[in-house]
Amino acid sequence: MLTRLGAEDLISYIALLRGVNVGGNSMIDMKQLKAAYTEAGFTEVRTHINSGNVIFFSGKDADAVQSMCECLIVERFGLNIAISILMRLIKSDGYAYTNACLEDVGYQADRKLDKSTITRLGSCNYVQEHHNIIILGAIGSGKTYFANTFGIVANRDFLTVRYVRLPELLTELAISRAEGNYRKVFKQYRNVNLLILDEWLLFPLKEPGRIDALLETDYIIYVMEFKYSDCPQDAAPDFKRRVFDKSLAEGMEQIKKKGYAGKYAGSGKNISDGVFLLGQGRYRNDI
Repeated sequence: MLTRLGAEDLISYIALLRGVNVGGNSMIDMKQLKAAYTEAGFTEVRTHINSGNVIFFSGKDADAVQSMCECLIVERFGLNIAISILMRLIKSDGYAYTNACLEDVGYQADRKLDKSTITRLGSCNYVQEHHNIIILGAIGSGKTYFANTFGIVANRDFLTVRYVRLPELLTELAISRAEGNYRKVFKQYRNVNLLILDEWLLFPLKEPGRIDALLETDYIIYVMEFKYSDCPQDAAPDFKRRVFDKSLAEGMEQIKKKGYAGKYAGSGKNISDGVFLLGQGRYRNDI
């Protein structure tokens, strides 16, 4: 029996039971399968339709989980079948809700959620296509839970994810710049498949109609220009890179030419200019 661990110690696993419930062979009831995994000590156990796939958390390593699952199926269901174990460490991604689950989303009428859209986003195609998701809603409507859910779904597809609150990110970047390791910290956020920014733009924007976004912290002022590129997703990599680089360079030139940051030069704070290329997951920072 496994000991229940804290969420920060758990690993998310997916057990793929080969050949289960196919053609009338190796039949296993999903409710019984879920109960068996729960009784064995695994936590947050969920099954996926009638496929024989089981999603769960454990504090054990992959080899131990593999052995436990194989013995479980033999002892409880009398089947000697191949089982593949996929694992993903959740703790490194900083989620506010480590147990967020797409299958647990409630679609009550008053929430006005489009189930087909949410299911489609659960495929993670938007990540591969370098598209962005913006989640809007009132306070307490579940925006953070949804953001964490999409992150954990991406984990299941073995995509790297980083979740962070924007105020904390800006503070971390300001401190890292003061300590001289800004590039290293910034690279950690760039080198992920999916970056989730929660509590985006809690502070009011300044210079409406001139600067797309200006955020001011105790240490640094961020001047951000947003650009959009309609470069086809199926374009050749070299062509896409040239288009992206051109758009980013134009954005940086616009920031400097129009003097967006100049009026803050006497503030005593560091000023960071940056260009976000919307829809392409690209960012350039002038540091």
